Amino acid sequence: MGKVLLGKYLLLPHLDGNAAVRPGTEKENRVEEDWGVVIDKGKIEEVGENSRLERKYSSYEVLDFRNKIIAPGFINAHMHSYGVLSHGITLPPGIDNFDNFLNDFWWPLVENRIDHRMIEITSRAAAWELLNSGVTTFCDVLEAPNAVPGALEVEAKALEESGIKAVLSFEACERISPENGIAGLEENKAFFLACRNHPRISGKMCIHTTFTCSRNFITKAGQMAREIGSGIQLHLSESVYEPRICMDNHGLSPVELYEELGFLGDDVLASQGVQLTDKELDILKSHKVNLVHVPLSNCEVGGVLPRFRPC
Repeated sequence: MGKVLLGKYLLLPHLDGNAAVRPGTEKENRVEEDWGVVIDKGKIEEVGENSRLERKYSSYEVLDFRNKIIAPGFINAHMHSYGVLSHGITLPPGIDNFDNFLNDFWWPLVENRIDHRMIEITSRAAAWELLNSGVTTFCDVLEAPNAVPGALEVEAKALEESGIKAVLSFEACERISPENGIAGLEENKAFFLACRNHPRISGKMCIHTTFTCSRNFITKAGQMAREIGSGIQLHLSESVYEPRICMDNHGLSPVELYEELGFLGDDVLASQGVQLTDKELDILKSHKVNLVHVPLSNCEVGGVLPRFRPC
């Protein structure tokens, strides 16, 4: 049996061709008062005024949320499920910049210790936290160099029963070894191909940054992503550390390096982007790269909000 959800307010995104929507408002984001939603067989069947939906679907189960707001599920476009391991943890003495945060704390004490059991537990915990916050879809980046192969399969199985939608990837890089980096790329490729027909869980190619990936590695990752059509995601200039190291090593900013390697495109999802120059913003725009703002991480690591400009 279907369900009728009665709400105080209904937040509506763009809608096309829905008979319940007032003519002329199909393209608007708006709020409707005393509206609800009809759900049948796991899909939204109709939206409209509460009174009309109750009459039309009188045989359906009615759920009264007339003291609440009904909204589409939120989307978290970049997160690390395993990060729940660090909730409430204190930093050791001497951690005062991004360099020693990674090298003396985050990599050796967190990421390098993650195994399949930890992936399973943290994935379940993260899904519970997301759903209870109204997030129904998320894009996750798993960083566990000693947990491949099979890491993403473990994460997917842990998420299966939650019903959440997820795009999963393994953050491949060469900081452990070139061989470990290739294993990470293959982990992403195998998972993406295995999940092509899954209704809720999919994969995406992923690399870390220009300071943990060589030119050849970045090029190979981009080629693999385009061969299988997975798209690719990465961290980009999360703090002043990456731009400085990239300039020292390559004589280019991170975005300039990616452009030189033919890496950029509309299938690229970059996160953070706190320390980007005007020139880099122009390059990203010209290649239609997608950039995700990550407020909590930006405040913790980047120290500032990213720069935005009108299109």
